[in-house]
Amino acid sequence: MKVLVVDDNINARKLLVKMLVANNYEADEATNGKEALEYLKTSKPDLIISDIMMPEIDGFTFIREIKKNPDTKDIPFVFYTAHYVSEKDHLLATSLGASRFIVKPVEPRELINEIQNVINEYEAGLITLVEPLVETEEEYLKKYSERVVRTLEDKYSELEKTKNFLYAVLSNMHDCVVVVDPQLNVTYYNSKVADIIGYEIKLGEKLPHNIFPYETVDLKLVSHDTFETTLTNKEGKTIYFEGIVSPTIKESGESTGYILVFRDVTQRKRSQEEILAKNRELSTLYSVAAIAAESFDWKELLQVVLRELTDFIGVACGSVYLIDENKGEAALWAHQGLSAEYMKKVRYLSIDEPFIVMVLKSKKPIVSQEPFHCNKYVIEGEKESKIKNIVIFSLRSHEKVIGFVDLAVPFDHDIGDDDMRVLESVGNEVGIAVENIRLFEETKKAYDELKSLDKMKDDFLSNVSHELKTPLVTITGYGDLMCDESLGALNEKQKKAMGVLNRNSERLRHLIDSLVYLSLEKAGKVGCKFVLLQTVDIIKQAVLDTLPVVENNNLTLTTDVPNELPMIYGDVDRLIDVIANLIDNSIKFTPSGGEITVAAREETEDIHITVSDTGIGIPSNLLSKIFDRFYQVDASTTRQYGGTGLGLHIVKSIIDMHNGQIWAESEKGVGTTFHILLHKKRPSNLDEAV
Repeated sequence: MKVLVVDDNINARKLLVKMLVANNYEADEATNGKEALEYLKTSKPDLIISDIMMPEIDGFTFIREIKKNPDTKDIPFVFYTAHYVSEKDHLLATSLGASRFIVKPVEPRELINEIQNVINEYEAGLITLVEPLVETEEEYLKKYSERVVRTLEDKYSELEKTKNFLYAVLSNMHDCVVVVDPQLNVTYYNSKVADIIGYEIKLGEKLPHNIFPYETVDLKLVSHDTFETTLTNKEGKTIYFEGIVSPTIKESGESTGYILVFRDVTQRKRSQEEILAKNRELSTLYSVAAIAAESFDWKELLQVVLRELTDFIGVACGSVYLIDENKGEAALWAHQGLSAEYMKKVRYLSIDEPFIVMVLKSKKPIVSQEPFHCNKYVIEGEKESKIKNIVIFSLRSHEKVIGFVDLAVPFDHDIGDDDMRVLESVGNEVGIAVENIRLFEETKKAYDELKSLDKMKDDFLSNVSHELKTPLVTITGYGDLMCDESLGALNEKQKKAMGVLNRNSERLRHLIDSLVYLSLEKAGKVGCKFVLLQTVDIIKQAVLDTLPVVENNNLTLTTDVPNELPMIYGDVDRLIDVIANLIDNSIKFTPSGGEITVAAREETEDIHITVSDTGIGIPSNLLSKIFDRFYQVDASTTRQYGGTGLGLHIVKSIIDMHNGQIWAESEKGVGTTFHILLHKKRPSNLDEAV
């Protein structure tokens, strides 16, 4: 089945052709009645579908010509229209021989079914006219004119309404709209255009180039693309525009002009510029803060910060001075864009220079269009640089001016208030950073000196300890010989004197051993030799070593140590020292007649050793400090009971090397108990000798 589609609307025509082809029809097309009549001279379709309102020959005239031609009058004819929709239009179409009168739009399936019905009815001979065909030309023209005029009146009314509506929309919209012909002559513009640019555009004249730069930009190339431009209104203010160009094109492809739709984006542009400026400021401040936080060299810091500032302001010349009040001068420590010869001349400036006095007094950056340096070399340098402004701001640390930055701004640069605020913030940030670095350097120097003194002290202790130990061995040896009467008999008074001599020699030996241990610990050279040993043996030996002193102080020492305690790994001599030190500590702080008890018991994984006394006790709030080196609970106790504050520190150090635990429980005026936990098994991380 072949169908001829006649419609001047290309989109409607193509769509109908696609629908027909999709439903297995063969479809040809024509743009108007004249073209369709030419087609019918060489081809005869099975059905014609035609619009009514078309150029040159419309649908009514087209069907009349078909029905007058004997070769084509029997072709079924369907009107498919959106313009002639009244009952009289329908009747005229039917009277002219139309088989159907279908008003657009119609569902595709419904339209195809109606077309098929017409073909089926025609083949079955069922198509008949509602009323006789118009026979006379006069009758046809009368009906035709009546319908065309009426339709034109309706369309004109619709166009007027549409026109008024469009004008109302265009007049009240916030966007500017300008319509131009192909030669860019203005044919229309809405009121918003004049409101923004500040003057009226004359219709028929060329589009002002400040609205769109057509002299440099081809409208055809930017069609449908966004464009940006600026213009200066009658008040001298710069306005930013953003818009789009759309071509107006006929169905034939011929251009009828362009529509420019644009809006005032000045506020947005200004906001963007402000945001960019703020970002630039924040970036500079962040960069300076990061540099200040990471730098430990104030000279390098000043040079890097100066480079950041010259990039921020956009200048090529600048310098940083730090003030030395003791010398009464400002010294150049960082520079950029200065010649070597010039720097030699301005390396040092007197703080009596007027501009330095001004900087010291002002908390805000100072801007001057005239050189205010009194130093003749500085003035000459400024003149040679052909600068516009001099900007100087102070480097402050806690309200104290420690220096200043000097920036030379050329003629093509401006310094705004925001820039000045950034410079002020940078001055405070860098001033504090420089002062902190200086303080750090001074502190480090003092620390290094203290460290050196500490080493000298340790070396002194080590040397003195060894020097004291040598004569002490001789004194102790001869003392033992005299006590044993190997050198002759002693009377009771002499024996008593030798006992005092031996006891004090032992105290001195103990003190020297403590000092030696301390120097070894400081050097990290304290060692332990771990062997399998009996806990009972080390406790007995420690008790035996301290028993003479216990008896001499009229104290009672008892032990509660089971013989069946398991063996442990440890250093025999070190652990004996631990128990002996704890007993010695109890002897010092237990009054005459008091008791000292050494006990031990087996627990699940450890041997638990305790040394208890009925001494003066230790305040509970000081128990955590008693193992600190040189710590004394009360200075008065040192004078009364003696001691160096090293014994308990050494005890804890030895227990730590055994991976054990030690702590104290005490009640003031009642007594103290020291607890030790030593592992029964050999610790896996301990070698045979540590």
